[in-house]
Formats: sequence, C-alpha cells, structure tokens
Amino acid sequence: MSIYLETERLILCEYEYSDFDALKAIISDKEIMSHFPSPYDDEGVKHWISWSRKGYLTYGYGFLAVILKSSGQLIGNAGITPQNIHGVTRPEIGYHFNKAYWHQGYASEATHALKRWGFVTFNFEALFSYMDKDNLPSIAVAKRNGMHLVDSYFDHGEDLLVYSISIKEFINQK
Repeated sequence: MSIYLETERLILCEYEYSDFDALKAIISDKEIMSHFPSPYDDEGVKHWISWSRKGYLTYGYGFLAVILKSSGQLIGNAGITPQNIHGVTRPEIGYHFNKAYWHQGYASEATHALKRWGFVTFNFEALFSYMDKDNLPSIAVAKRNGMHLVDSYFDHGEDLLVYSISIKEFINQK
C-alpha cells in the first residue's frame, strides 16, 4: 500500500529516504521549528523519516511529504499522527512547510485533504491539532480547517491550545 493524496496544487505521499535533504531544510530550520523544543539534526531527520514510515505500516498513516505539483519539489510535510494531547493519544493533523512557501494557502490545502482522508478512510470520531498559544498561523489554519478550540493546558513550559473537529461537524460542513 502506498499513501497518496492529491489536491489542486499538491501531492501528499509517503516519505522516501531520498527526501532527507529537502526534509532537513525544513525541520532543521530554527524559525520553522520555533514552536518545537529544538530543530532537528541529521540523526533527528533520519529518525523523522523512519518514524513516518513506521507509522504507515503500523497505523496506515503518518507524516507525508508534500510535493508541489507545478515543480515536483518537496515543500513541506503534513500528516496525521497519534499524539499525546493532554494525556490522551489522539489523531493529530500536523504540518511544517519550507519558509519560501508560507502564506500561500498550502498548509490549509494540505490539512483539508488530511481531514477528509482521516474521516473517510479511518472513520475517526474526531481529529485534533494542538499548538503553542502563540502560534497564530497554526491557529488560523486549524480554524480554516473547521476546527474549534476544545481545550488548553500547560505542558513542558508551554501553554498549549487544542483544536478539534468531529466527524459529525465534518459531515455537516458539506
């Protein structure tokens, strides 16, 4: 099985180890990863790809490479992963994009496709996104994706917000 999602401008597909350099340019960047404990080094990037690929086999989902159709370039990653959100493992939609592609609607486009995929393919009862309370761009993407604030909590020195959309809300959006 190979995971492949397509939107108007993007292709979301499984990571290959050959994606190392493009992924490193994203998740080793201090500004892009400013809401993470730290950017990733080479070993961390290798682990990210391995963790994503393990997720494909274990769950049928994980972080995916985001490819810009017009150029074939890997511009980010987005996916659904099991995350510990306030003490409960939940399916979380997350993403990171190369700074050159910020503010062009790619995160919203990718997460919209992931939301549909999560509800239609996996029949999740709800999908979640969580972020630092100061991560205004991620809050905006969650809201554009039909999510609403459902929780907030303090963890590892961060004030975190939890946004969610239920399958019922997803069906009613149509």
